[in-house]
Amino acid sequence: MREVNGHIRNRIFFYPDHTQYIILTGKALQHMYAHIQNRFWHKKAGGEIFVPILNIENPVIEIASGPNPQDKRSRSLLIPDPEAATTVRHSNYDAGLYPIGLWHTQPSVNPWFSEKSKHAARECLASFDGYLDRYILVVLGKGTPEPIIQIGVAFAAAEPNWIELIEETRREK
Repeated sequence: MREVNGHIRNRIFFYPDHTQYIILTGKALQHMYAHIQNRFWHKKAGGEIFVPILNIENPVIEIASGPNPQDKRSRSLLIPDPEAATTVRHSNYDAGLYPIGLWHTQPSVNPWFSEKSKHAARECLASFDGYLDRYILVVLGKGTPEPIIQIGVAFAAAEPNWIELIEETRREK
């Protein structure tokens, strides 16, 4: 893991045109890293991601929630418990945090976006009834010390309706 003074360093992901970005803070990453599927008995994990300021164009993701004990989980399956997720969402909202996307793990080194995951992100976006114009999906692969992360964004607009971001360390200089 990239650390600074004993803390996990933020990771930055850019839109393909490099005009916008998403930051995953060390605090959010630490929570997600705790659930990486590095062993065959590790279950898929996931939840929502939250921001303290609803800046949809350049969000700084501070908090990752989940998995909840009531979720149905196996190595390749995650079915979040809707009541538990709603309770967590309301608790974070009361703390001044806004839901802006989803995250989940995969038991492979190189994670990818399944059509099912993209569909789930689009459904979540639609559930905001126009309040958000995009919804983020973060997928973490297995691996240490630092897993590969893919970030995609579902848009309410017809085109583009999905883009994949490029991590700062992997983009062309």
